[in-house]
Amino acid sequence: MEKYVLLFLDFFGTVVFAMTGAARAKECHLDFFGVIVLGCTVGVGGGMIRDCLIGVKPVSALTNEWYLICCIATSCFIFFKPPKKQKLSPWNFITICDAIGLGVFAAFGAAKALENGLTLIGVILSAVVTAAGGGVIRDLMTGGIPVVLRSDFYATAALFGGWLYWELYWEGIHGLAICLIVASFVTGLRLLAVKMHLQLPR
Repeated sequence: MEKYVLLFLDFFGTVVFAMTGAARAKECHLDFFGVIVLGCTVGVGGGMIRDCLIGVKPVSALTNEWYLICCIATSCFIFFKPPKKQKLSPWNFITICDAIGLGVFAAFGAAKALENGLTLIGVILSAVVTAAGGGVIRDLMTGGIPVVLRSDFYATAALFGGWLYWELYWEGIHGLAICLIVASFVTGLRLLAVKMHLQLPR
């Protein structure tokens, strides 16, 4: 049962991130192919970068085709979804789901690092890259400075999540429990930052 819950969380994070990438592509008026490319980039990009950095071959997204299938299906849904006016509010569906995806991917990134014998710094960086790597590529591909480098308490939340995973792991907490704790912590920290307008000093 635990295995299936973790798998569901992994695919949920992938779908949510693909949704944000496809939505950005529509904002930039990219064509159908561009929407799919950006959806896939954000959905699996962070995990692919992480696997390359820690030497996992082949990368996870290419050993299970369902990750890319989910990204493509989500991107198609966003592309054909009729636009509708939304109130400018930080508490929209995408923001909340994105925060959940951030927490899930930060936990999974840290777990993958520990599975491959990385130390504290490696675990933290793996959490950050997995959670924010796809978004960085998205921003570069759409001609902007990555958001995580200029605003929002985003990558920082993933960084704290990686550190928390390391501490809990060596306290003897493993499996689904540690993933849920870390994912909840990162998600809560991200949503708190949105609510309180927290940003790092410039």
